[in-house]
Amino acid sequence: MKMFTKSGEWLEKFGSHYRVGLSRENVDALGEITFIELPKIGALAGGESPSAVLEAVKAATDFYSPIIGRIISVNTLLSQTPGLMNSSPEDEAWILEIASEDEFLGTLLDEKAWRTWMTDL
Repeated sequence: MKMFTKSGEWLEKFGSHYRVGLSRENVDALGEITFIELPKIGALAGGESPSAVLEAVKAATDFYSPIIGRIISVNTLLSQTPGLMNSSPEDEAWILEIASEDEFLGTLLDEKAWRTWMTDL
């Protein structure tokens, strides 16, 4: 089950770690994604530092992981095909995988609650 931050990042349990990405709504707001700078495996994700950079036709933005942990994998397919973010942002276009025991998962919204919150804005 995907969980979302109010700013539109998502995470989903994937085995013993988490896959992390960006919501369709956030990707649509950026426009066509043209470049993605992925982080290094082993780097610490979360907190104040961006984990990745997305460049698009409309804007460039930093991507922040919703949880703190070590990056154990990145979606290298995005480097070759950044447009995958536009066609499949909540499935195939996950950005990174994190090993984490972050205690802040309770502050995230399930998908239904997040989509309701988004429509109420």
